[in-house]
Amino acid sequence: MSDLPLIDRFDAATDPARYRRLPPDWALAVSDIVGSTKKVQSGRYRDVNFVAAAVIAAIQAEVAKYSPHPVACQFGGDGATLAIPPEARAGVERTLAALGYWSQNTFDLELRVGLVSVAEIEAAGGEVLAALYDAGQGNYYGMFLGAGASIADRLLKSDAGHQLVPQEGPLDGLDGLSCRWEPINSRKGTILCLMADPVAEDASGAHEIEVLRAAIDAIAAIDEAAPLGDGSNMVPRLRSMIPAAWKETLLARSGARLKKLASVALEVVLMWGLYRLDRGIGRFNPRDYRGAVARQTDFRRVATGLRLVIDVSLDQAERIEALLEERTRAGTILYGSYRAPAATITCLVGKVVEGKHIHFVDGDGLGFWQAAKAYKARRAALVGAT
Repeated sequence: MSDLPLIDRFDAATDPARYRRLPPDWALAVSDIVGSTKKVQSGRYRDVNFVAAAVIAAIQAEVAKYSPHPVACQFGGDGATLAIPPEARAGVERTLAALGYWSQNTFDLELRVGLVSVAEIEAAGGEVLAALYDAGQGNYYGMFLGAGASIADRLLKSDAGHQLVPQEGPLDGLDGLSCRWEPINSRKGTILCLMADPVAEDASGAHEIEVLRAAIDAIAAIDEAAPLGDGSNMVPRLRSMIPAAWKETLLARSGARLKKLASVALEVVLMWGLYRLDRGIGRFNPRDYRGAVARQTDFRRVATGLRLVIDVSLDQAERIEALLEERTRAGTILYGSYRAPAATITCLVGKVVEGKHIHFVDGDGLGFWQAAKAYKARRAALVGAT
């Protein structure tokens, strides 16, 4: 069983009936950057996003060697979570170890990586319900309901036995990774980054998240709160494209970096010119591409609970946070939130003219990580109180 059910509406993403329970021999691949606080303080949050997206790109390429089905993958700002079928496990272990080595030696970022089997998650009292969210034009990312994703993250961080030792090795799938866009300012007031999980890790917890999603939707329609809007306010500038292009050269092997730099530089100049002139070339049209980028983002996700990066008014942000605070005081959920002035995106691009590209969105300044930090502080306070 490698194929997963598809979800094409976010109002269906909190319905357990739309998911498939993963068998015990599957695993979750989990990663996160160690010491994210210092990286944010030094202004390296775009590097953190870039490495987190690289995890998805490389593991997708590895799993594709064993399975024709899309991988359920989820970007978390400073890390990623992916569902791994048993036939790909050994290859994914090697890829994760290689990613840890590459991240440390290329970006000076310590990437903690590991695999947690679904059997272990179930032994810890959780389950993993997985599905694919259809972002359009054959692009997908993962949704995870149940406590499994949270348990896997906790096991990775608390048990060194789950952590893989970095090991130099080949990495495929990174050629299409880029982050050339400038941060896109909020059009409505603020980019609200939030994560909210149920306190209960059983079926009643999933119900709480369904109720919460509907309540947030009533304040600010989630599907209409895409942080990139319709893409019309996305303007590429050389001051962002040039350093991003240099970063992309680091994806190539050391002996091929000069060739990669020349190729990327030519592409940057050409794309910048096309956007400035608002002209297309062949089957590529800048205006159409910006619209597709805006649509094919992962700004609304489920991983145990809600994971949102949405553009809302200041009044809507206050009402949503008041709702979350009320539910937290009632003891049904825990949450963390952060308001950012803009959104950032890291792109995984395959064949542009065929629409094969998906974009991982975050709040400027690693906003989702900031929300997760606030969430973890609330969770630690709850554990301490009990």
